[in-house]
Amino acid sequence: MPKVASTDGVNAEHYEQLEQKIKGSFSKKNIFAAQTPFPVVPYIEVVDAKNAGEVHMVKVVKIAVKLSIEDMDNQIQFNRFETTMLATDEDMPKAISKAIRQMKTSDPKFRAFFTEAEKNVMTFYTENCDKIVKTAQTHINRKKYDRAYAMLRYVPENMKCFNQVERLMTSIFNSSTEVNCREMLLKAKTEMAKKEYNQALQYVNLIDSKSSCYADVSKLLTEIGTLVNQKSIDNYRKKKLEYERKSELEKLKILGTQADYLKIPVK
Repeated sequence: MPKVASTDGVNAEHYEQLEQKIKGSFSKKNIFAAQTPFPVVPYIEVVDAKNAGEVHMVKVVKIAVKLSIEDMDNQIQFNRFETTMLATDEDMPKAISKAIRQMKTSDPKFRAFFTEAEKNVMTFYTENCDKIVKTAQTHINRKKYDRAYAMLRYVPENMKCFNQVERLMTSIFNSSTEVNCREMLLKAKTEMAKKEYNQALQYVNLIDSKSSCYADVSKLLTEIGTLVNQKSIDNYRKKKLEYERKSELEKLKILGTQADYLKIPVK
């Protein structure tokens, strides 16, 4: 779940506690059954806090836990859930923790929040598949690969437009070969400067050998080869071969976790 800044006594540990509580209530790591790995966006709010007790002053805290499931790249919200809890303690953060522990994940409304969100996700893609493909194509034409990739990467495989999605994802990969080469080469050189040679090799691994800047990549590989042991070189060659055998779609998904040009800028 995305991290949220501390507010009204709520801190990062409370969000971690909430995340673990939610994850612990499901038997599988991925809450969704389909290919829709959108994040659960949490918000913990102190609705009310009062002092009570004459000898030992304690805090009576009422908190609201709000959850939403969103495509944060494209600012689309699929479902929302909210619940409130009360707890007391002399220490405000501890009172908030107690309140979070009281959240009932067995509540049918809590369970319905996820199942309904999944239905909403599938409905959204069913109704907007053609529009998504058309808009993504426009972004590709304008070389806005990050926007195109953000629109396409979570389209479920069972959608009628998925063949077009695969074609566009392949187009993104092929069209961005040169920008990828420049970016990964720069990342590799940065790691070299920090003497993180194995990390540098990982970035080099993601560069297409047909790229125009590959001559510079070859020079860098020669230099790295003089600084690492044979095991590192053999490991690089093995991973390079594995990467080259993947489809363009699989390669693009890997690049999506590493390449800045495929990430939505933070505003």
